[in-house]
Amino acid sequence: MTIHQFGDRAVLIELASADSPTDFVSRLAMVLPPNLQARAGISSVLVESQSPDPDLTALVAQALASAEEVDSTVTSSPRAHTLAVTYDGLDLNTLATELHMSVAGLVAAHTSTEWTVALVGFAPGLPYLVPVSDNVFADIPRLDTPRVKVPAGSVAVAAGMSCVYPKDMPGGWNIIGRTETELFDATLEEPSLLHPGDTVTFEVAQ
Repeated sequence: MTIHQFGDRAVLIELASADSPTDFVSRLAMVLPPNLQARAGISSVLVESQSPDPDLTALVAQALASAEEVDSTVTSSPRAHTLAVTYDGLDLNTLATELHMSVAGLVAAHTSTEWTVALVGFAPGLPYLVPVSDNVFADIPRLDTPRVKVPAGSVAVAAGMSCVYPKDMPGGWNIIGRTETELFDATLEEPSLLHPGDTVTFEVAQ
């Protein structure tokens, strides 16, 4: 891994390809000083300080050394979720054609994949889901022109990942279906349904 100063109050840690950012953050959080907070990215971790700190890089390096001794089996409790999806998305037929698959085959590929929540971001409650293993969506790009409004609950894919839009919002991923499951409720103690490290499986809605 490599460590980079990221402004005057943050450090960016670029992880090796085999490292899980979510597991890494869980271990790191146990040894960081109270004024520092770690956040997982797709392949990196950002450590933020509450105020500018010229010694931040050194503090993070010390924490990294301590984190290596933390037992990762006791640092996180991922949850498993199953989301029912109606596969009738705007891009479903076009995507199936591009992949030289039937619509049924594309749906089977999406529902047979086990997904992990790599991070939640861009909008409150929006999960970036990465597959446990390679899938047929790996070479599917985002749309050339993002849509101004994607309906809440839309299930989409791009670049090997999947996501679910938690509210009506702009978006450039390929929409393949929709779910009735609410992903974000600001009135709850835990507003976001999905958390980094959770697993997600999609199933065809009955």
